[in-house]
Amino acid sequence: MLPEMIGGLSPFDQIARTDEDGEHWTGRDLMPVMGYRNWEDFRRSVERARAAIVNSGESPELHASERPEASGRTTRMNYRFTRYGAYLVAMNGDPRKPEIAAAQTYFAVKTREAEAAAQLTEIEVARRYVAALEAKEAAEAQLAIAAPMVEQAKQHRAADSLTSVPDFANKLKAWALQTHGVNVKHREVWDFLGEIGFLIRGETIRHNHPTAEATRRDFVRAKETTVVRSSGRSTNEVSPRLTPAGEGRAWDKAVARIAETGALARKQVAA
Repeated sequence: MLPEMIGGLSPFDQIARTDEDGEHWTGRDLMPVMGYRNWEDFRRSVERARAAIVNSGESPELHASERPEASGRTTRMNYRFTRYGAYLVAMNGDPRKPEIAAAQTYFAVKTREAEAAAQLTEIEVARRYVAALEAKEAAEAQLAIAAPMVEQAKQHRAADSLTSVPDFANKLKAWALQTHGVNVKHREVWDFLGEIGFLIRGETIRHNHPTAEATRRDFVRAKETTVVRSSGRSTNEVSPRLTPAGEGRAWDKAVARIAETGALARKQVAA
């Protein structure tokens, strides 16, 4: 006679136990639910199940272990079954028993559900791993782009000395080529410094002199040098020098321009 459902639970759910090693069933609980009245008859099914476990390459001591237990003043033998072990006991039971057919159905369904859940878990773990790997690679790529800029900016702002425009141009050229594959010309750097209001450009005797505003804000300082011509005459010339603050500001603007447009020079709009 088949056991009744209680509270919507299968009789096999009702006798399932859980300990630190996980879900399991005991032989003494499982025997009557599978329709056995005699322990020896049930034991023969268990021994066939243990042989099947060995043939499948698994451990019978893991899935269908025999162990003694106290029963009143005496000791009797019992079994501890995993879901897989209980399933094989059902598969090796008396097929004429309706209880065995019910057990085979129950453990077959539960085993498939567990396998499906495990597969979904593995897929989710793999998906999260791929997402984390992509995020890590993206972060590393951004860091690789930003690192030279950050390091250069630190050097700019920490410097105690002034920087000539050619030296600034060399640093910017190297960074643009390494980071973006962009070739920057020295003339483009001079024109850019004029564009952002640091230098006076164009046909004027004050060509390449610092602007009044850049001088006021201490972004650029004028340094006079004496140049001796081939004729023997000497003249005083002014060459601009970027302060640490000015170099940092010019660097940030140049980097933003290159990152946005792919070039330092402002693109001409076709008429």
